[in-house]
Amino acid sequence: MTGGDNDMFTRIITFASIVGLACFYFATLGVFYGKEVSPAVPCVGFVLMGSCIYFVLQTMFSDPGVIPRGDVFPPTTFIEPHKEEIEAQQNNAQLPQQSETVNPSNPTENKTTPLPTAQGNQDVEAAPKKDNSDKPDIALYTTRYCGTCRIWRPPKASHCAQCDNCVKGYDHHCNFVGNCVGERTLKSFNLFLFFGSVGCTYGLITAMVALGLNFGHNTEIGDPLTHQLGFWISGGSCVLVAIFLINPSHLKHIKYTVMVIGFILIAIGFIRAAAEINLPYYKNPGIIILFMFCDLPFCAWLIGTFVANFSNAIRGHTLKEKVAIQREIKDAEAKDKLFKLTTKQKWLNLKDFCLRRKPESEIEGVW
Repeated sequence: MTGGDNDMFTRIITFASIVGLACFYFATLGVFYGKEVSPAVPCVGFVLMGSCIYFVLQTMFSDPGVIPRGDVFPPTTFIEPHKEEIEAQQNNAQLPQQSETVNPSNPTENKTTPLPTAQGNQDVEAAPKKDNSDKPDIALYTTRYCGTCRIWRPPKASHCAQCDNCVKGYDHHCNFVGNCVGERTLKSFNLFLFFGSVGCTYGLITAMVALGLNFGHNTEIGDPLTHQLGFWISGGSCVLVAIFLINPSHLKHIKYTVMVIGFILIAIGFIRAAAEINLPYYKNPGIIILFMFCDLPFCAWLIGTFVANFSNAIRGHTLKEKVAIQREIKDAEAKDKLFKLTTKQKWLNLKDFCLRRKPESEIEGVW
């Protein structure tokens, strides 16, 4: 796993939540539709959630396009003189510094020999190299030196501060999957969002249908729900505190812990209310409402994130490119040309994105 261990907690929470929500669906609504309607309904949900789990695992455990670290020194760093050179200097012999060949009659022929760099005899491009002519003139599309990895990273590559690696085609670092989204994981990340969005929406729709079928015959669930106000207030307060008050990044573990405690308290309220009604659990409206309550936050986050990433894909750029273009290009008309593409160009970008093959990893032994 190339994402490091900084996001291990949120990575485990994300995977456990997806698997737990899928199991909850099949243990309740899956049983209800299998016995009362048709087994085809839970089978469709199984395909959608199975695909979501597969692609989230692929995103978590794949190499996003990490560039191996090198031993290239910056071109402004000079070689430390050797012992022989120091002795020669003491004997009034000059070290290999800048030497000039001067022709007084023709000053244009004067030449300067550059100082040696710490790379020895290696040739390094000191000036940035442009990606190609059709890209905007911004730093992201040039070859740049990374002092941490000691390499010349190619255009559209960036250094991730959380993973501490340079990644090709860097889009962003996702704390929930605990890995970077780069040229090798961008497609699997979008497929995870797509199948997760469709699966959660499918779960909500089937839950509302099941609730309509059961709630009309079991209206007595209303009174037990009102008896659990203490759990609603305490759980809701924890969720609100976690969302709006615990924001610093160094408190993110506390933030997610308080949020989970809030959701657990609210879930206990639903479970206690459902326990007061003598019905099979898969027909109990309280259990169905609990599933909808757990599914709705996932559905909203997945759909919102998928729409944002899908819009970037059809425009042919990553999130990092979008931010760099908005920050470095001041001409509003130039930005419109980059962001407002024709329908044909959007379809071509989407086709290229869907047919894009996963490049080979430069790290040996990594998936």
